[in-house]
Amino acid sequence: QVLPDLEKTSVFQSVANSFAKMGFEGISIGTRQDEVVVQFSDFVFDHSALDGSGVALGLISQAEKMLAANGLHHYRLIYAKWGTPSMAFEGRIACLTEWLKALNCSTQESITASFRNIEKDLNDVKWQVQNHNPYLLKPRVLINPIYSYYWATEYSLLDYSLGLNIKPYVHLWKGGALEFSRTEHLQSSQEFQPGRIYSYTRIPNANRRLMLHHMQKLQNGFSARVSLGELSAGPHRGGQAALRWDSLSGEWATGLNLSHWKALNEGPNYVGIPSGTPKVMFARYSPAGRDWTLEVQAGQYWYKDKGLSAISTHWFGD
Repeated sequence: QVLPDLEKTSVFQSVANSFAKMGFEGISIGTRQDEVVVQFSDFVFDHSALDGSGVALGLISQAEKMLAANGLHHYRLIYAKWGTPSMAFEGRIACLTEWLKALNCSTQESITASFRNIEKDLNDVKWQVQNHNPYLLKPRVLINPIYSYYWATEYSLLDYSLGLNIKPYVHLWKGGALEFSRTEHLQSSQEFQPGRIYSYTRIPNANRRLMLHHMQKLQNGFSARVSLGELSAGPHRGGQAALRWDSLSGEWATGLNLSHWKALNEGPNYVGIPSGTPKVMFARYSPAGRDWTLEVQAGQYWYKDKGLSAISTHWFGD
């Protein structure tokens, strides 16, 4: 996409263009006193929400002089998931620039994160650019390789089954998306062939999913997600509802997932997962300043089995 000449556009349109050039969508830019407010949706940096937020903070830092010339010295950056404000960062732009370069400014003055009641803060913003590079009704396709393999078994040195997962999807409204997914088998080694020892884990061809999702950010740390449609296993038809709560600091999180799935092919000759109503709740603790998270999950899973698991996750550097 050819971008307009930045020299001939306003400072707000220039910033919007720089965000669009990096692949961000649904970009809105406004002002509140000496603060520039930028809201955007990210469908490019999928590893985590912090990846896209980090790129966006860098773009605000690059525009420091241009914004300062227009009397804008503070920023508020709002990361929207599927168009729904989910996370916000704020601070002094000059301090953010120094902090990114050499940590010369304090973190508190450079960047402060918030997760609650974000939309309330948008009421008094004077918008200059709205919904630049719209994301709604834009078809997208994700293609991912998938594989199953066994290494150094009594049958052979390496057995493998390869396939592709193709997922077209489109965002229909703020927080809502329609997703179709299908798996295609590419190639398998001898032991994955029908009747052989690993045939039950061969990448299938007819594995499909058709789901309608809606995600909603609620007040006071709550968020919800509802999904309806057909799962890839079976197939199963039904839905799932999830409710989640995050503490003000982000150290604590808890949630509940309730679902009901009806298998269409149940019977004596049916091979797969039967109908089920999995119900799982979780609680997670992520202490500030520590690269560590402890999560406990408990509930009823497929086949009506019940259980509890504790997961300790550690990070080393990045």
